Amino acid sequence: MSDISMEDIRQVIILAAKSLQSVSENCVLNVTNLDLLSQVIQQAEQAGVEAADILECVEEKNEAGLKKLDLPEKILTVLSALIRTSGAAAQVLPELIGALEGWCDTTSLQHLAQLISSIEDAQIRNMLQVDFSVVSDINYYNGIIFKGFVEGVPSAVLSGGQYDKLMKKMKHSSSAVGFAVYLDMLDMASE
Repeated sequence: MSDISMEDIRQVIILAAKSLQSVSENCVLNVTNLDLLSQVIQQAEQAGVEAADILECVEEKNEAGLKKLDLPEKILTVLSALIRTSGAAAQVLPELIGALEGWCDTTSLQHLAQLISSIEDAQIRNMLQVDFSVVSDINYYNGIIFKGFVEGVPSAVLSGGQYDKLMKKMKHSSSAVGFAVYLDMLDMASE
């Protein structure tokens, strides 16, 4: 367990959301919990499937590609549910937790649901979307990750999350959470 608290993550998400709102009212912050995907990928690797192949299919929401990977049925079921499910957190997370109960450990989904419901600002909470195709380097990130989008820009203008794994690679025992704003992408928004 990291020493980053839910409150720390909540504050970073709020700051990221407000940063997006300062660029455009038409924005969305896609969030996910990478721990669930990492658990599923570890099981798939034990079955002989490459993590990179799974991540590529998940990021592209390519269910047909997942089926070609010769995954065990349980893993395919979980991954298919994750890539098919996206939208408003208040609707998506309870449905996803119910669909995956018994198939996998839903603790990380419950953690994400608690985090989002703890955000009191309704405007920010409404701009949060759950999307498991938001994947980042699983050797770098863990836990909650997010990407921000604004109308008129085809790529993320903001990304961030927990990066405890990077800290460990750098021989630090601390945990970390943060985000970056891609100024070059924001130039596209102003045009």
